[in-house]
Amino acid sequence: EFTASDGSVLRGRLFTPVARSSQAFWRLHAWRGMILGTIEQYTPIIAGYVADSGVPLFAPDYRLAPEHPHPTPIEDCYAGLVWAWEHLDDLGGADSDRFFVIGDSAGGNLAAALAQLSRDRGGPTLARQVLIYPMLDDRTVETD
Repeated sequence: EFTASDGSVLRGRLFTPVARSSQAFWRLHAWRGMILGTIEQYTPIIAGYVADSGVPLFAPDYRLAPEHPHPTPIEDCYAGLVWAWEHLDDLGGADSDRFFVIGDSAGGNLAAALAQLSRDRGGPTLARQVLIYPMLDDRTVETD
C-alpha cells in the first residue's frame, strides 16, 4: 500500500521473477485507458513481462476517471513511483541506477508524464522510459 497526495491509501502489486536481474521495473496499466480495469485483469500480461525479462515490476492500482479526473491518475502514479523508489531495498534490493517506467497505450501516457513530473519535482531519477504505443495526444482519436 502507498499513500496518494490527497491522503487516500492505494494498493499496488509487486511481481518478482524466478530468475532476476538487478533492475527495478515500474509498470503502468495499459488498456485501462485511465477509465476501467484492475491489476488482476492485467496480471497474466504483467507476469509474462516479468518472466521474460527477469526484472521485478511494481504495478500501482491508480484511481480511474470519470470518478477521479485528471490529475488524479498521474498523481496516484507519482505517489506510487516515489513509494517504490523509497522502498527499493524492501522490493528485493533493486538497483536504483536501473529504475525505469514502462507503459503501453494510456500507460505510455502515464509513463511519459511521470518522467517529466519526476524531473520537474526533483523526484526519483529514472534511467529510462519505455513507451509502447503511447497515447500522447488526441491525433489518434477519430471524431466521426
